[in-house]
Amino acid sequence: MTSIKVNILGKRYPLRVKEDEVEITHEIARYVNQRMKKYRKELPNQSITTVMVMAAMSLAEEAMDTGDKEQSADNDDRFEQINSQLEQMLEELKDQNKLTMEEDQ
Repeated sequence: MTSIKVNILGKRYPLRVKEDEVEITHEIARYVNQRMKKYRKELPNQSITTVMVMAAMSLAEEAMDTGDKEQSADNDDRFEQINSQLEQMLEELKDQNKLTMEEDQ
């Protein structure tokens, strides 16, 4: 496993990934960050949790649509890998959000 850091909405998150997943994880993080920024801009008065949920729903819909169009085993493996990384990032974002909320109280 390799330790890397990714940036989502201006916060750096440490991740441990397999050596052969470093590049794809960075690509995923850039894509997720782009999507989060889009929703943050469109929903400026919403909580970060709402922004995360909306972005996650959008990403899931996109993955499902693409999965319906392309049924090859290679794509299924790639989506599974991307989904796993997105779930890990979402959990880390949730944990970070909880810490921020606890600090505010």
